[in-house]
Amino acid sequence: MKHKKKIMGHTIFVPIDTSLEVKVSCNFYTNKCEWCGSMFRSFKDAKYCSSSHKASAGRKRMVQNYQIEIASLREKLKLYEAKHNN
Repeated sequence: MKHKKKIMGHTIFVPIDTSLEVKVSCNFYTNKCEWCGSMFRSFKDAKYCSSSHKASAGRKRMVQNYQIEIASLREKLKLYEAKHNN
């Protein structure tokens, strides 16, 4: 089954009235990727230019969370050892 391909462009509204007023708005967002810093266009407001960059950022956050948890456990271990060595 084929699906329609979205085309990035502009939507132009021209009212049928005596006063001519034209409003031009683009149907896409221009964003900067939070992973690589490149500029990209998207039909929705996105943070990453590709799914692989989104996944990489997620893995980086996961590793940072693990590192924070490890540091917390090390502190608890030091307190436990100090308490039981005296």
